Amino acid sequence: MSRKYRQRGYMDYDGNHDQQKNSQNKKERREFDGPRGRSASPMFKSFHCERCGENFPEIAQIDFDQKCPSCNADFHCCSGCNYFDPGSRFECMKPIEQSIPRKDLANQCLFFAPKFTWKHAVSPKSLTADEARKVLDNLFKK
Repeated sequence: MSRKYRQRGYMDYDGNHDQQKNSQNKKERREFDGPRGRSASPMFKSFHCERCGENFPEIAQIDFDQKCPSCNADFHCCSGCNYFDPGSRFECMKPIEQSIPRKDLANQCLFFAPKFTWKHAVSPKSLTADEARKVLDNLFKK
């Protein structure tokens, strides 16, 4: 039985065509020496306060009574835990026995693991208002 149209379709290729094509693309990508993007910049592990958002890169372990120095929020709470998941049973991915009603207050949960995030070590330099105005004036000179 012949096909009605003569174009090559997905059924006409053998199984190795996609694998050969992907291996060629990977070789081309490896030879590229251009900019690497944000992932190439150095990063560090940081814990941040859930209430005010301040970063604390030097914290390795969190005690039950530890608080944020800037807003006095509890660190050892459900909202700062790695296992906190609003879609799970009792909003926790671990098998806890009962629900903890206030997720932003300190608790004695033994499954607590601090939620660390990766931050870029180099932050962009922010301009003052005068510097920003000067840049805009230079940009729109007549």
